Amino acid sequence: MKKTSGQIEEYVYVLINGSSLKTDIRGNIYRPGLRPDNADTEDLVIQRPIGTANQVQIGIVNINVYVPNITSNGANVKDVDRCVEIEVLMNSFFESLSDINYDFSLDEMISTEKAEGIDQYFVNARLKFKTI
Repeated sequence: MKKTSGQIEEYVYVLINGSSLKTDIRGNIYRPGLRPDNADTEDLVIQRPIGTANQVQIGIVNINVYVPNITSNGANVKDVDRCVEIEVLMNSFFESLSDINYDFSLDEMISTEKAEGIDQYFVNARLKFKTI
C-alpha cells in the first residue's frame, strides 16, 4: 500500500524515538516546523519526506541534529568534537536499521553545516527509503 509523506514521517519518528539515538541526543526530537525558533538546545529535527508515488515508493527524509556553538577564546565557534560524535552516532544508527516495511540506506555522506541565522551548526543525514 502506498504511504503518504505524513505516514513516512511518523514511521521514521517512531523508529528514532524508540532508539538509542534518542537518548544520545541531548535535546528533543521534533517534526517539521515544531522546533522553537529560539531553541538553543541540541535537537533532532525530521524534515518532511519527499518521494515517488509509484507502486514501489522511493524517497528521502532529511534528519538534522542542531548542535549549539561553544565559546572558545571569547568567541562562539562550532563544537567540532560534538558534531563529529553525532555524525558517528547517526551513522551507526542508520547502518543498524533493519525493517520489514522499508529498505533504508544513506543517500550521501553525513555532514555538518552552519545553520542560518542562529549560533548553531547542524549534522545532516539524508535517509533514503524504499518500500518493500
